[in-house]
Amino acid sequence: MTSTKQSVRRVLAGLASLGMVGGWSAALGSLAIVSATPAEACSDQSYVGSICAFPFDYCPKNYVPADGRSLSKNEYQPLYALIGSTYGNVSGDNFAIPDLRGRMVVGTGQSVGLDNILLGQKVGQSSIVLNENQVPLRPHTHTATFTGTGGGNNTITVPASAGSLGITATLSAVQTPGVAQPRTGSLLGMGGSGNQAATIYVPSNSTATQVQLGGLDVKLTGSSGNGPIQFNVPTGITGGTVAVASAAASPSAGVSTQSPGLGLTVCIATNGLFPPRP
Repeated sequence: MTSTKQSVRRVLAGLASLGMVGGWSAALGSLAIVSATPAEACSDQSYVGSICAFPFDYCPKNYVPADGRSLSKNEYQPLYALIGSTYGNVSGDNFAIPDLRGRMVVGTGQSVGLDNILLGQKVGQSSIVLNENQVPLRPHTHTATFTGTGGGNNTITVPASAGSLGITATLSAVQTPGVAQPRTGSLLGMGGSGNQAATIYVPSNSTATQVQLGGLDVKLTGSSGNGPIQFNVPTGITGGTVAVASAAASPSAGVSTQSPGLGLTVCIATNGLFPPRP
C-alpha cells in the first residue's frame, strides 16, 4: 500500500504542475491530498532532473549517472519534457543527459567580469599549454653571426727604381822613374830609363798567367734600384649586419587549471516528482 501511495503521489505532483489536479482529486479522493507533500532532495521523491552527488560508486534507484549518455524519449518522457536536447543532439528516439564527469556545476548567466554562461554550455579545461607571450622571459642564449660591409683591401704599388749604384776602381801609372821607397798616395812609375828600365808592363791581350796585386782601392757608390712592388692594405669596415639565431625551443608542458575538488558519483533523477513552475 505504501508503494502505491508513493507512486500516486508522484503522479499527482506531476499533474499539479500541469494544472490537472482538480479533476484527478475528485476521482482519487483523499490520495490527492498527498500531492501537497514537498519533494525530498536526493531521494526517490526528488524532482525529475535533480542532480545529486553520492559518496558511493553507484546511483540509487530512479537515478542514472550524469555521464552524457542517451536515454529513450518514450521511457523517460518527464525528463525529456524538462531538458529536451539541451545537453546533446537528439538522435531518433533518444536524447542526451548532462555529462558531469570531471566537471563542476557553474551557474548560468553573466556576473561582473565573467563570461556569459548558457544552459548546457561546456566551459573550461583541466590544463592549458602556455605560449611565449604568456610566460616571463627566462634566461636564454642565441648564436650570432656578424657580416661586415664596406671593408676590403687596397693594393699599394711602389714603382720601380733604376738606382744609382756604381763602382769606382782606378789603377794609374806615371811615365817617369820613381823613387825606391813607396810613399802614401804615390802612383806606379817607370822602373828606370834607358838600359836601366824594368820590363814590368805587359800588353792587355797577354795570355800569360795572371796574379792578383794588392793596393787596389775599390769603392761602391750610389743607391740600389728595385722592381715594382705591390702589397695589400686592409681597410676598415664601415657597417654590417648581425644575424641572431633563434633560441632552442622550450618543451611544451601543460599547466593545470583544475580547482581542488573531490570525486563523487554524480547522478540525475529520471523518476520522481515533476517540478512545478513558480
